[in-house]
Amino acid sequence: MIPYLLVELSPTDEERVKYTLEPFTYERVRVGVPVARSRDCGVYTMKYIECHALGMSSFPPALSDKNVKTIREKMATDMFEHDLCYHRDGDDDAYTALDMYEGQ
Repeated sequence: MIPYLLVELSPTDEERVKYTLEPFTYERVRVGVPVARSRDCGVYTMKYIECHALGMSSFPPALSDKNVKTIREKMATDMFEHDLCYHRDGDDDAYTALDMYEGQ
């Protein structure tokens, strides 16, 4: 299904040509992957994708259960700042409710 999505969701014909409908292959990595608590799997998944995209063959030692809370907070902050910087369309009303979490 993923190959079909890539082709159908490509923004231009030039992009669409880059993808084929051939089945994907995958490899499940079992060695060197930290064991995650149930709420940490999203952090490890995102960081694994990032490491893979950067061509890294393994997780950096700093990516551990001890640091996962800090990494999660940094990821959330980065996404929030990215949204404020790049997706602001001049509609200040869309950002008026952002302070509802202050003090919690």
